[in-house]
Amino acid sequence: MEQPCKIKAEAALDGAALRAEARDSIFVMATIGRPGEDKVAAKVRDVSAGGLMADCAASYSKGEHLEVDLRGVGMVAGVVAWVEPGGRIGMAFDRRIDATMVRKPVVAPPAAQPSLIKTATRMHRPGLGGGVSGLPPRRFR
Repeated sequence: MEQPCKIKAEAALDGAALRAEARDSIFVMATIGRPGEDKVAAKVRDVSAGGLMADCAASYSKGEHLEVDLRGVGMVAGVVAWVEPGGRIGMAFDRRIDATMVRKPVVAPPAAQPSLIKTATRMHRPGLGGGVSGLPPRRFR
């Protein structure tokens, strides 16, 4: 369930209030970019209800508005709170998210999963005799 963010992303650009929140150290792929433009791949390193840290190839500046598509959550808008050389950014979300949904594995519904078990219709152990090969049963002493 979405909750309005107690801290507006623009007011949290100093990052102090958001860094106090509990974060999940994680490594998942996401897409990130400016609203209305093509998104680029990003490696999300940690996530909390109010923001994330990610590595991405594109360069962004502090205060820039972005959108990130997180698995299990969907598209979330926010603002760049900080930038480090090498493409690492911190992003403050415009709304709070359930960060545990990002960590939760995405699986197909049971009906869509392939059946990996095949029921055996006939059992045969070669070499033991017993009628299947036409040899008489062996007698062991």
